[in-house]
Amino acid sequence: MKSILLSFLCLATAALAEKPVAADPKAHAIIDQFIKASGGEDAFKKVKTRVAEGHMSMPAMGIKMKIKLSQKAPNKVHMEQGIEGLMSGRQGYDGETGWSEDSLQGFRKLEGAELVQLTRESNITRELNLKTDFPGMQLLPEVEIDGKKVSVVEAMSKDNRKEIWYFDQESHLMVKMEQKMTLGPQGEIDVTIILKDYKEVDGIKLPMTSEVKNPAFTGVLTLSSIQHNVDVDDSLFASPQKEKQDRE
Repeated sequence: MKSILLSFLCLATAALAEKPVAADPKAHAIIDQFIKASGGEDAFKKVKTRVAEGHMSMPAMGIKMKIKLSQKAPNKVHMEQGIEGLMSGRQGYDGETGWSEDSLQGFRKLEGAELVQLTRESNITRELNLKTDFPGMQLLPEVEIDGKKVSVVEAMSKDNRKEIWYFDQESHLMVKMEQKMTLGPQGEIDVTIILKDYKEVDGIKLPMTSEVKNPAFTGVLTLSSIQHNVDVDDSLFASPQKEKQDRE
């Protein structure tokens, strides 16, 4: 479910020049427990579309923006966010082309690390592909968060991008993650995401609140609704430039 948060923020993770690590069976066991605790493989595979709505607040900046995410299997995604009367933006991927358009930078075709990340996050059942997308995993020493024991997994992606995941040993749900990410042309930053307020939606447990901490700002994403298997037209994900060409 972290895919929702990353897409909303329009972030993309840059490749890290580190030596990949081999897969650790103990780390894989933690991932298997996470998938089972979240609802199980069968429940995830039943989801063909997802529409989530909510808001992102940045208290220090006095900002609160509306957020909407639409996903369609196997790999289409569309995000829109905005502050009424101030700014608006949207980003999408139709399975082939990734794009971004906002009131400040205008239209951009996404390439490189941005496109790689958006492609990865567009997968509506991304949780089921963690071991494939991150072939290098190792189990680190356990830690405590808020008085609870937490398992820690360091994961390295196929393109040498590192993430660190934290799983509650009682619920087996992911409660925290750390990664290096980029705001597109603005550069990359280190981000810590706290996942909480899990709610079961159609048999799948998803975090309704995600707190994002980085050197630039602290933000809180709060989802008010998540719907599965609703009608979502393919045209929503198409690049605005492609739509314009089709009309001409």
